[in-house]
Amino acid sequence: MLNNSTRIGIGNLTVTADDLASLLPDDTEDYRGTIPNEYTILHNASSWHGLFFFHGHLREAAYQKYCSPPEVYSENGAKNWRYRAVNYPLPLTSQQALEIRTILSVFASLFLLIPLCYAPASFVTFVVKERATKSKHLQVVSGASLTAYWISTYIFDVVLFGILTGMIMLVFAMYGKDSAMVFLFPDEAALATTLLVFVFGISTLPLNYVYSFLFSNHSTAQITIMGFNFVTGFCCVIGYFIMSSIPDTKELASQLVHFFRFFPPYNLGEGFINLAAVFFENTILGGNKKIFGWECVGRNLTYMSYEAAAYFVVTLLLESTLLRKLKAVTDRVRVRSIKDTQSNTEEEDDDVTEEAERVVKIGFYFHTPKPFMLSGYWTFKF
Repeated sequence: MLNNSTRIGIGNLTVTADDLASLLPDDTEDYRGTIPNEYTILHNASSWHGLFFFHGHLREAAYQKYCSPPEVYSENGAKNWRYRAVNYPLPLTSQQALEIRTILSVFASLFLLIPLCYAPASFVTFVVKERATKSKHLQVVSGASLTAYWISTYIFDVVLFGILTGMIMLVFAMYGKDSAMVFLFPDEAALATTLLVFVFGISTLPLNYVYSFLFSNHSTAQITIMGFNFVTGFCCVIGYFIMSSIPDTKELASQLVHFFRFFPPYNLGEGFINLAAVFFENTILGGNKKIFGWECVGRNLTYMSYEAAAYFVVTLLLESTLLRKLKAVTDRVRVRSIKDTQSNTEEEDDDVTEEAERVVKIGFYFHTPKPFMLSGYWTFKF
């Protein structure tokens, strides 16, 4: 604090505070100037420390350009000086670390769907190839029943998918302790993850068998079924959560989700995301939700278990003669209805009527399997 008698020394000149005050302006004045800048910093605004990091690089470039005298160079011409910006951010709190792990787990759930949508399609390749090369037909005419063929194929594929499930959990245990922590801890979550992947396998394999009847080329079948699984899995999961977050489409999403759950890839993705949500609620918010509860993974496991049995039965029905018999019966009913319609409008010749009935009988005969024996076609002379 200066008073009127305070003396201030400026070089060789000594003045009092009153004399110095008389030299200063009475009112407040703003002095504004423009300093030309030849640099522009393009930084990542989503990073908390991005601006300061890139500003440090700008200072380093300016220091190299303007503040480096010739004597700082060594004998071999190398620069001995260095400008470095150091940043020591505060460590994350426990809650922040858990939140980051939860977010990473949600992304891991979504991206894990991609390879798991592609893997089951590779099992269908051999099924389609055996049918296209008549290998399956050779097994059937040699005495193997179609039921035994599909059961053996299904058991073999389930064993292979079980090995794949074990390898996936091994990768989680080795490399996923941070980003995939919600799938491993506690032990109940690890068991739920294992069951989700394995039950997904035993439910999606019969569905892919049903898809395989649409194709006669194994490579086309594999690529197309990959697309089916990707759309019904990854795309439907993303679409549902986007639609459920928009007020205008929230009601539609609540209706479509019942249709989405008919597909095992969607149930797998929903189960993974529910695991991450329950981990966040129990660990960070202090909740007490059960991992195997209906709202977490219980519903998805139940749906996929029923779908495994249902789709396998559909596969057997598609191979059975029951559908062929039903088709023959419907053909007969259709022909009779056409005949009745024509009889009401115009008379039909007797030979036309007889020929139509004969064709229907022949079709029904060939759609019904009958044993037969060939004899008298080969004669051996010695």
